[in-house]
Amino acid sequence: MEGKGTDASSAEDTTARDTVKSDTSALTGGPIEMLEVYFDPSDSTRLRLHPERRITGDSLRVRITGTFGGSDTLDSTLSSTTEFMQEADTSQPYILRTDPQESSRLHRGASTVELVFSEEIRVSQPDSIQIITSFDTMQAPFGVPDSFRIVVSYPDTLVGGLTGVMVYREAVLDRAGNALADSVSLYRYPYLPADSLGHVTGIVTADKKAPIHLTLVSIAGKDLNRTLRLPEPGAFEFSDVPAGNWRLRGWLDLDGDGEYNPGGVIPYIPAEPYQVNPDTISVRARWESGGVELTFP
Repeated sequence: MEGKGTDASSAEDTTARDTVKSDTSALTGGPIEMLEVYFDPSDSTRLRLHPERRITGDSLRVRITGTFGGSDTLDSTLSSTTEFMQEADTSQPYILRTDPQESSRLHRGASTVELVFSEEIRVSQPDSIQIITSFDTMQAPFGVPDSFRIVVSYPDTLVGGLTGVMVYREAVLDRAGNALADSVSLYRYPYLPADSLGHVTGIVTADKKAPIHLTLVSIAGKDLNRTLRLPEPGAFEFSDVPAGNWRLRGWLDLDGDGEYNPGGVIPYIPAEPYQVNPDTISVRARWESGGVELTFP
C-alpha cells in the first residue's frame, strides 16, 4: 500500500529510513499497526506502508515522527489517500543507481559496490551476481542490508585492472516474482593494484575529548572519499590511499551520535566544531605521507 499527502514532502528530509515511525489510523476505524514504513527510493515524496491487516476505505490519517537535519524533530499528522495494489503486479524491478558511480576507482580498503533497486527485491539465484575481470569471472560475495539494496564486495586478492559487476535478470525477483527488466546489467570499475597505494598519517588535537570523524577527500574527484572515526583526539592513519592529491577535513562529535550537528537558531544550538586542513596532501605509491595535522581550537 502506498500513501501520499500534502505534508509528505517534509518526511523526505529525514536522514535515515529507520528513524521514521508511523501511527496510522483508518478514518473509519482505530489504530492499525504498520509492519514496515519506508520511502520509495524512486520517489522520496511517496511513503510505502505495510499494514498488519487489510485496510478498507480510501483515506488514512497518518502521524509520522522521527528526526532530520541533525537535531530537529519531525512530528507531522496528515490525511492521506491510499492506493491498493489489487491488480496483478507485472512491473519489473530495475537498478536505480550504484554507489559508487560506474567508473569510480576501486581498490583494497574501498572495494564495495552498492546496487539500489526500484522496489523491494529478494535474491533468487546468488550465482547470477558476478564479478568479472580481464582473467576470470567469479560469483560475487554480497550482502543484503535491506530489501532494496545488494552490496557486492570485491575480494582483496584481485591484482588490478578493469573489472565489472554483472547482474543477470534471474538474479533477483520482486515480491510478485517479476525478474529484472534488463537481461544483463553490467557496471564497470577500474581496480587499482595494491602496489599503487600509499598511506597518510598525522595527529588531531582538540581541547575537548570526544569522538572525531575524519574524511580524506580526493581533490581530482576520481577516487572515493576515505573516512575514519577516532574515539578521541590523537594519532590517525589512512591506509591504502590511491596516489594523488588529497585534502583532510573533520568534525568533533560532541554529542556522540555519529551525525554532524549543524546547530540551530531557535532554540540556539551551536554547531559541532568542523575543521579543514588547508594544505594539499600528496600521496605517492608505497610511501607514507606523514605529519598531517588537524587542530580544533
